[in-house]
Amino acid sequence: MDIHSIDDSSKNVIMNELVNGERIRHLERPIPREKLPLLAYLPFFIAIPWSAFLVFWIVAFLGLLDQPRGVNIQGPSGGERIFVMVFCIPFVAIGITLLTSPIWIRKRLRKIASKTFYLVTDRRAIIFDGGYHGDDGMTIAYETLQPKFVRKNDIRSYPLNKMGSIRKICNDDGSGDLIFGEPLFTIAIFLMREIHRDGFYSIPNVSEVERLLTTEAQAAEKPA
Repeated sequence: MDIHSIDDSSKNVIMNELVNGERIRHLERPIPREKLPLLAYLPFFIAIPWSAFLVFWIVAFLGLLDQPRGVNIQGPSGGERIFVMVFCIPFVAIGITLLTSPIWIRKRLRKIASKTFYLVTDRRAIIFDGGYHGDDGMTIAYETLQPKFVRKNDIRSYPLNKMGSIRKICNDDGSGDLIFGEPLFTIAIFLMREIHRDGFYSIPNVSEVERLLTTEAQAAEKPA
């Protein structure tokens, strides 16, 4: 990615971070995968019984179900119908939100990924954090459920001459993650617990970026 291809606001932030004489070697933006992991569909699966029970309860209360032969049950009055319909509005809204979760999860991932940039210079690996930290199931839950006012857009940098080991996760299409930074947060969902470390997530040509990081780190370790 060329720095001149991004918007002026992001370009100014990146250029202001560089020190005199620091040269850009690589600039990348994360690209979330189109296919969501199974865990990201959990709200959708919850919505199915939720919505089915809600529809059954409303229909039964309004007396729209077939009554047994010889039984005449009087339905609710007009005022009761209005009360129940108003009472059910938030529950219906929750059901719709859960049913459409795959759509808005993808949309939110693309939005926070568009605000995130990964930069490799001849001195540092720099993360311009727009809120994106990967597209595995547990991380998506953290990214999408975290309120907007809690999220912080910050900049973290790691000197290449102090770069430790790099863990690479590579997908079939050549994209993947490079994990090399400090622990950022801990995710706990049910009995699952994961410590999430800093790094470059969902980048194309992950092996190429790994080689570049390794080469620049070796060069930075050599005495001037």
